[in-house]
Parts: sequence; C-alpha cells; structure tokens
Amino acid sequence: MKVYSRSEARPVSKILMLKVFFFKVPAVLGVTFTLIGGLITILFFQFLNFNDFKFNSDSPVVKGKILHVDATNFQENKRTVYQYTFAYEIKGTNYKSISYLSKNHLEEDSEAEIEYIEDTPQIARIKGSRMGGVPFWVIFVTSPFLLLGLVFLFVNIKKTKSEIEILKWGIKGEGKFSGATETNVKINNRRVYEMLFELKDKDGKIYIISTKTHKPERLKDESMEQLVYMPDNPANAVLLDTLPKVVKEFMNQHT
Repeated sequence: MKVYSRSEARPVSKILMLKVFFFKVPAVLGVTFTLIGGLITILFFQFLNFNDFKFNSDSPVVKGKILHVDATNFQENKRTVYQYTFAYEIKGTNYKSISYLSKNHLEEDSEAEIEYIEDTPQIARIKGSRMGGVPFWVIFVTSPFLLLGLVFLFVNIKKTKSEIEILKWGIKGEGKFSGATETNVKINNRRVYEMLFELKDKDGKIYIISTKTHKPERLKDESMEQLVYMPDNPANAVLLDTLPKVVKEFMNQHT
C-alpha cells in the first residue's frame, strides 16, 4: 500500500472537492439560507433610506402641501403603507419630496407639517413619517437567515477542508462499529445518530472514530467500514461511506 507524504499528495481534483462539499446537508442548507436571506435582504435594503437617521427632535418644521397619496405593495402590522408626495417652500425655494406612512390620514391638497435638514433642505419628510419604503427593523428580520446560511457554510467549509486533507495524505484502514447514540437533531424527519467505530492503526493502537448521520444504515452494511485516517493523528479520520461514492472509487485508484 502506497503511503502519501506531505510532499506528495493524492491528486484530489476541484470537481471532487466540490462533490465532497455539497454532499453534506449543511452545504445545502447553507447555500439555500444564504441565497434566500441574501436576496430578501437586498430586496428590502433598496427601499431603506438612511437619511431618516439625520432627523431629530430639533429638526426645523415648515408647512407643506400633500400632492399625491398612493398605496404601496408593502404592509406594516397588517396595514397598507402609503407613499405621500408633498411640496414645501424654504426661504423662497420650492421643494418636492416623498414620505411613507402605514396609515392614510392625510388627503391630497391637505396641509402637513414637514420636517427637514437645515443645511440640506431638500432632505425632508412629513413629521412622524419616514423617507424609506420599509422600516429599518425589517433588516433584523431578514438578516438572520443570511447569517444562519453563512454559519452553515463556514462549518461545512471547515469540515470539508479537513476531509480533503485526509483524502490527500491519509492512510486507508477499517473501522469496526462499536455503538450508536441518538441525538436531538432530525433531518428530513429522520433521527441523526452519533456512530462510533474502533480503528486499529498500523501500530496496533485503537482509536475511537465518531461521525454523525441521519442514514445509519449506510454505515452498518458491512462488518468493517472503510475509512481513511491521518498517519500522524489517527483520530482524525473520515468514513468513506459518509462521502460520495466517487470518493471511494478515487481512493481505490490511489491506494
């Protein structure tokens, strides 16, 4: 049996690395949550207006006129958000702007209090409203999906990196099933089990290898399960049946 050293690694291709990466549930969850969370966050982000942070209780106020009232596709607390277009005058200069409110209590051609930024009077809103189509707290609702997806991806990248290193430089061996414990996690309505295997290295020393799976039958179909372990740290091992079938074929070709 050929032993690969740090200076001579097995030729693990980029395609094989991707197959190992996407074979795991966390990868699918990570990509799904990141894409959905990211798209929703970007969608709502474009309707935010950071000028709202410039207003305070001391912002100057003038009288303005409501020009148009239009219902938007947004809802807040089950109430339709309305877009108000208004006009106002400051020091002889006429301005026009828009504000958003989740209630329709101002009619067209009616008068409204307009607050503005003194050094940039074109930045204005109806007092008590906002300039953005959605409130900022929406980001706190959508961003957790994005963050959760990134966590899943980070964990999976870290695990995949370790597995790739084992495939490059590890020694092929066998593990004997020694027990399984139920976890509190379910995937696709199937219980995840922590499964233990005994590995005897080339020096006869025994190590306990642990892996988690929601398909325990894949790891109990043989009396001895094939695995690959690092020669300098046999406890760092991976069972081949937890990886795509092409990995086992690859290891058979390069062992």
